[in-house]
Amino acid sequence: MNSWGPKAFLEKDGAVTGVELKRCTRVFDEERRFNPAYDESVTTTVEVDNVILGIGQRSDLGFLTDTPVALDRGRLVCERVSLTTSERGVFACGEVITGPGSAIAAIGTGHEAAKVISHFLETGEKLRLPQQAITTIGELPAATAARAKRFERVEVHLMDAEERIKDFSPIEPGYSEAEALLEARRCIACATGAQLKFPAHCAACQTCVRVCPFDVARVEKEAVMPAQQCQTCGLCAAECPAAAIELTRFSTNGMTNTLKSVLSDAEKAARPFLVSYCCLNETTSRKFLMPQTEGEIRQSAILRVMIPCVARLSAVEMLHPFELGADRVAVIACNEDGCFYTGAEELLGRRVNRVKKILDEIGVGQDKLQLFKTSGSAEECWPGIWEQLRKE
Repeated sequence: MNSWGPKAFLEKDGAVTGVELKRCTRVFDEERRFNPAYDESVTTTVEVDNVILGIGQRSDLGFLTDTPVALDRGRLVCERVSLTTSERGVFACGEVITGPGSAIAAIGTGHEAAKVISHFLETGEKLRLPQQAITTIGELPAATAARAKRFERVEVHLMDAEERIKDFSPIEPGYSEAEALLEARRCIACATGAQLKFPAHCAACQTCVRVCPFDVARVEKEAVMPAQQCQTCGLCAAECPAAAIELTRFSTNGMTNTLKSVLSDAEKAARPFLVSYCCLNETTSRKFLMPQTEGEIRQSAILRVMIPCVARLSAVEMLHPFELGADRVAVIACNEDGCFYTGAEELLGRRVNRVKKILDEIGVGQDKLQLFKTSGSAEECWPGIWEQLRKE
């Protein structure tokens, strides 16, 4: 019931009979803060049998009365760039400083608070967090949406109605781990797509235009990938002959330091040492999502690099592990039905073949790089592939 707010609960003989509502005249005040105002003289009544309170929660900050920690209308006064309150050494995060919002946004400020607290404990100084500009994009154009592969929502199983009425057990158990990961795959990562990182390198060769499965890339003196259209497949970045294009949130740079550390003592490193590029979208449990420790890598002689679609791998990224001392590289792609991007499999195959020729030319041997496709879950396929490569 829009524009109404609760004024009183009505009761008779100890039982609720209705809710009296008052007219809401304003939601935000002059400073655009959430601060509803009501006309107490305009009311209406709704008859009810039960009332469930699901709104109106706020922080209980009574314990801060008569302390140096300043409050403003039920929230902590806080310098947002450092998450510091009016009292030195007291930090804040979450909705107690931002007001109502999403749970993930509150969690995000918690991570930021951990950084500034750690810095303060180590140095005694406050840390000013870098302010990230939020990219605002428009609606996904219909023409682009028509080209995107559609993955249906994973529905949550509900308890049968006959069972629900027997007790108060939860009727919606939630996703299993595999279902949650499958549902998470549907995220299209808005505004994290390709960008021309090095304009001076761009030769306007039209490669990005030719390979883009969504007909997004274009050349206007130099390559352009509009954020509201780009579907983050990364094929243009992988195929760009000048390596001028990068994805906003994708990199295999973390592999470099790990490999250097693990292979620093070549005599002690287990051999043959394998770098395995694995499709992140194939996982059905957290088993392969958790970062490996150096001890695990040394023991297994396998560095697992998880990538949201291995079709994003460039030729340089396939060659780099050999430069760092790896003996073999495996690229494990998802099955064709599960791939998000039309044509990605074919382009990846061509790229792998080009790298194989380079490996032959430099004397490493093309057999040291192999491309695999999964036929089942990651947990079932990957260990078998790794064992096969060890024996070879």
